[in-house]
Amino acid sequence: GAPMIPLGGATMAGIIDIAGIESIVDAGTDVMGFDLSPFNDLAPVKLELTSKLNPVLLTDAQPAYSYELDGAIDLPAERPIDFKVVRDGTAIGTAIWMKIRLTDDIVLENAPPHGLQMHWPIHAYRFKEPRDVREGQTISLLAGTSGNSVWVHD
Repeated sequence: GAPMIPLGGATMAGIIDIAGIESIVDAGTDVMGFDLSPFNDLAPVKLELTSKLNPVLLTDAQPAYSYELDGAIDLPAERPIDFKVVRDGTAIGTAIWMKIRLTDDIVLENAPPHGLQMHWPIHAYRFKEPRDVREGQTISLLAGTSGNSVWVHD
C-alpha cells in the first residue's frame, strides 16, 4: 500500500508576549459590581492570534504533543514541558499551533509570526498573571489535552 498522508505531526507551543494585552477583555474584577475574575481560573481566556495583536515568541518552540498517524494515538492527559527563553519580555501566555509532517521531506508549520498569515488559526492561552522573563531562563509548564483540544498552562 501507499503511505498514509500526513504521516504525523505535533501540536507546538511557545511562550509569547503581546504588547497592550491588558486591553483584551476577560472576566474582570468589576462587572456591574461583581468580581468575576475567579472564572478566569475555570476557563482561561483563549485568544485567536492575529497579526494585529503582533505576538512575539519569547521561547523556543516545544511540542506539547507529537503523534504518528500509522497506529493508535495514546496521549497522556498532562505532561510537563520546559521552555528555554530566547529573548527578554513579559510572558503573557502560550501560543499553540500545528506542525504537520506530510512526508519525510514536506513539513507544514504555522508558527507565529509568519503562520498568522495562513488559513489555520493560532490560539493563545493567557497565564493567570503576566511574568517578566529573561533570556536563558527555563520555564516549566504543563501541557494538557482532552483528546479534542490541547492547552499549555502554568
